[in-house]
Amino acid sequence: MGKNRKLINLMTTVLILSFIFSIGSVNLAEAPSEDKKPFPKEERITKSLEQLVEKGVLKPEDVEKINNYLKIEREEKRKMFEQMKNMTEEQRKEFIRNYRKDKVDLWEKMVDDKIITKEQADEIRKLLPHHRHEGCKRKQQ
Repeated sequence: MGKNRKLINLMTTVLILSFIFSIGSVNLAEAPSEDKKPFPKEERITKSLEQLVEKGVLKPEDVEKINNYLKIEREEKRKMFEQMKNMTEEQRKEFIRNYRKDKVDLWEKMVDDKIITKEQADEIRKLLPHHRHEGCKRKQQ
């Protein structure tokens, strides 16, 4: 019985120490900063847009317009999620259901807002197929 007790004490000590070290490493982790490099998703979009500039599909000023548009869209989405913080769980669920139901394809929205042409949007979708929102409403042709 003494052997089992020593084993239990050893396991308990190991668990406690691992817990303490994991908490310590969390405190040492650097908080994310907005001045750091962009998210991988943004880097992929930028690289894809640069490829389209090289192909002659987009001009550098088009890329700048797209990036500004995306920045505005991200800010609007951030504000929307800030509003959700003050909602109850049921209100959030309803809000998200409505948001998904009314969601519009981003590239189609840029075409409607005259940021890019339909042809440019189609080329962007070819390079960024994971950004095509199948569930989004698209204009009927």
